[in-house]
Amino acid sequence: MAAEQGHTVQYTPAYHSRLQPIELVWAYVKGIVGRAYSVDTTFADVRLRLNAAFDSLPSDVVYKCIMNSVNEVKRLDTYIKASEAADECDGAIDDSESDQEVSADDCDLSDYGLNLDHDA
Repeated sequence: MAAEQGHTVQYTPAYHSRLQPIELVWAYVKGIVGRAYSVDTTFADVRLRLNAAFDSLPSDVVYKCIMNSVNEVKRLDTYIKASEAADECDGAIDDSESDQEVSADDCDLSDYGLNLDHDA
């Protein structure tokens, strides 16, 4: 149905709460409800507090939860690309049959936020 309308559906990985903005929002709401808990709290009280917490949920909190997940995806993407680039460098250095001369100094990973100090 989405494809028929020209949309691409993107799925986030299951069981990775840092990549699920709704999980971060849910944690925020649970924190509000949990702080109001007392020994006299009933299930009805919890339900009312949940509704109130969702009704008063600030839009900037939702935005921050989304951006937190987006930034985490970007961080993971950078890590994966740097790891793949390092693997390619290792393969080129280790491949004695390669026509291409590559040294560890030629493998610049600074684009990925990594600085490999070969003297360390």
